[in-house]
Amino acid sequence: MRDAIYIRMPRCGSTSIVDFCRSEKIRFFGGKDLGFWPEPAHNTSEHLHQCVSNYIGGLAYKNSFIFSSVRNPYSRAVSMYKHWSWNPAKTFKDFCNSIKKEEYPSKSAKWHSSTLTEHIVDDGYLKVDFVIKLENLQQDFNIICDKIGIPHQQLPHKNKTKHKHYTEYYDDETRQIVGEIYSRDIEYFGYKFGD
Repeated sequence: MRDAIYIRMPRCGSTSIVDFCRSEKIRFFGGKDLGFWPEPAHNTSEHLHQCVSNYIGGLAYKNSFIFSSVRNPYSRAVSMYKHWSWNPAKTFKDFCNSIKKEEYPSKSAKWHSSTLTEHIVDDGYLKVDFVIKLENLQQDFNIICDKIGIPHQQLPHKNKTKHKHYTEYYDDETRQIVGEIYSRDIEYFGYKFGD
């Protein structure tokens, strides 16, 4: 099996992928109690990929198969809003206005609301070898299995939030806010509203 590292992005199917990593003894970084974010001792860069590289060493990073996961930002924003760290936000519009003003109720809320590109894209270049799109979770996960040399297995979707389809939470104003804040994610990973 090839050395692999998972860079965990919040609200992107990471709980399911972390369980897989634990079972296969694959290292993973990012998020509360998972090394680095938002632990100040390991914050050697504003980019999570660079924190990981600094921690394990550039050569080890280069020689490992690095993967991460992403999600349609419009869908991800609803998942953020439903996360316990955003309990103070009474409505989805409150949540959108808070992220627009960069007013976060906690460090956890700020981490869960960060853009994906700020952590795994640098100077326009993707700093991981492969990205799982949550919308293609099993299909992309099978590619990961092939790349690291293990048999395909079913990846359960754990920690799935229960809510209506994300498009039902939006009006014109909230769609514009999320579209502006996560514009780089939307453009870089080829998402659009309604996907």
